[in-house]
Amino acid sequence: MGPIVLAKCFSLDDGTVCMLVKVTKRTWELRVTRGPRLLRLEVFGDLAVAITTADRWRAEFGRQVKIA
Repeated sequence: MGPIVLAKCFSLDDGTVCMLVKVTKRTWELRVTRGPRLLRLEVFGDLAVAITTADRWRAEFGRQVKIA
């Protein structure tokens, strides 16, 4: 099985997007991009932890947008 995009966790006004990707049967990735640039990538073995992390990242990246 190849990587499958499951959900867009968040998107911000500056073009930052976080996608939840299923990589293998038991592995998920969170990928944060802004345009063609990969800003952050993390691999998880637990879907609940990945979703919780996406919520935390949304707050972190949201603060960066307001500061900029």
